[in-house]
Amino acid sequence: MTTSYDGRTMTYDGENRPLSVTTAGGERTEYHYVPDGPRLMKIENERTLIETTTITIGAIEVRNYQPGGYHTGADVLVYPHAVVRRAMDGTYSYLHRDQLGSVRAITNAAGVHARQLVYKPFDAVTWAWRVFSKELYGANTPSP
Repeated sequence: MTTSYDGRTMTYDGENRPLSVTTAGGERTEYHYVPDGPRLMKIENERTLIETTTITIGAIEVRNYQPGGYHTGADVLVYPHAVVRRAMDGTYSYLHRDQLGSVRAITNAAGVHARQLVYKPFDAVTWAWRVFSKELYGANTPSP
């Protein structure tokens, strides 16, 4: 178990992958992995009324997953390539990553920035800007 400068507590497995991150305010995110290494599941706000689950199976990511089948609130994204994302409505976007693999910008098919992300240490989003909606999300506020 490790505690960071801002009071977050992190636990890791034997492969040095994060198992859980708990903020000083008590918000907890838990990670689950398949035996060969990749992340299978991320559960945010665990055991609360606003718990959200993301399932990743190969090149398919299901956000807002609910056990028991597909629900209308779920977002299904397909990643046919490491830098390409396809939404279920058929639109493509392109992921621009930094040296650690974190997504720093997302552009649409025309090359226009759809979203830019700035991170603090330990993967916390400092701010995110969505060009299409022209919304700015403040410090430590997760973007939708």
